[in-house]
Amino acid sequence: MKGISAMAAGATLFLGLGLMSYAAYAANPGDACSPEGVMGVNQDVAMTCTGGVWVLNALQLGNKSATCDSGKAGYLRYSGGQFEGCDGSSWIQLVSSKLKVYKSDGVTEVGTYIGTRGATGTDKCVGINYTDSTGTLYELADADCHLPNCAAGNYVVWESPNCIGTPYGGLSSPDGFVGFCCTGAGACTSDLCQKATSGAVSITAVSRRDCFGACTSQSASTVARYPMIAPYSALCGLTPCLVK
Repeated sequence: MKGISAMAAGATLFLGLGLMSYAAYAANPGDACSPEGVMGVNQDVAMTCTGGVWVLNALQLGNKSATCDSGKAGYLRYSGGQFEGCDGSSWIQLVSSKLKVYKSDGVTEVGTYIGTRGATGTDKCVGINYTDSTGTLYELADADCHLPNCAAGNYVVWESPNCIGTPYGGLSSPDGFVGFCCTGAGACTSDLCQKATSGAVSITAVSRRDCFGACTSQSASTVARYPMIAPYSALCGLTPCLVK
């Protein structure tokens, strides 16, 4: 009898543990539980019985060194003191949604900062991921960060002296010739514009404005030039966008 009683008690204990484990797995956070401190899982997420209800445990992320690809999209990791997520092609840093992306003036808001792919070199804002006011996800590119091909030899010319009249741009830039189309003899670094994609005309330039904004009355030979259109589409102007 004692042996049978012992076996029955053991079976009851085993059955009870089995039922407890199953109930913990099926339970949801906030459901009643007992005893205090017992562990359980909900959809493979650990829970602890705290104050008579199931409470989800905090998760500790490790550093997963695997290459981010489409098969790992949505993975999270903690690497180099930063939380990162796999977007299907690259690990990007995850930060507080309080950070915003601004134009180079530091005032005009572009969107909410999500993370970055780690821009290098002179293209400091390339790879910055952000969402606009509608929640649409964007990523900044080279043309969004700075004025492309604005270097010595690139300038906007006018048919009239003192940079007045219709501005025209050259033909060499593959990204679309970009410059300053503000009029007047004084130095000016506003009104970014770029060449039209068609409609080149032959003109004799009388004045020009260089990439530093200086206007010079200087005649040039009759050459094929594209009329300029404004505004230029770059988000951040001459310097990288700001995240703050």
